[in-house]
Amino acid sequence: MAAGKGRVGARPSVGETPGGYRRTAPATPGGPSQATTSTTGATSTTAGAEPSFTELEGPSTVTCDPGASTVVAEITFATADADTIEHTIDGEAPGAQAGFGPSGTIGADLPCDGGTHVVAVTPLGAGGSQGPTEGVTITVSGG
Repeated sequence: MAAGKGRVGARPSVGETPGGYRRTAPATPGGPSQATTSTTGATSTTAGAEPSFTELEGPSTVTCDPGASTVVAEITFATADADTIEHTIDGEAPGAQAGFGPSGTIGADLPCDGGTHVVAVTPLGAGGSQGPTEGVTITVSGG
């Protein structure tokens, strides 16, 4: 993987685009690959299937405004067989936030410290089922 791009967990069907990290996965285990390019796309549910991501996309770098202490990195996601997601930033829960549905955008507040940060995301299904955690590695510049 190129510097500044990455994810947590080893999963098939991984791709990168010049502007950042992009991942697509089969809509169902063993099914055809489904590329989702919009956060408004439909999600699917298969009885008994493990929650998973059909899309997880974010920037490889973000730039802080002069004098800013934080910058927001937008991570878009879509899932299959998930009701919601949870996310962390560098292993820490980001604090009280509105709940997320099976697809949408996370606005991750990152410190303007010139460092590299990981936004890890986990899909959660009915009855407490949990899919594999994946993530996006983002380098912060400026500030």
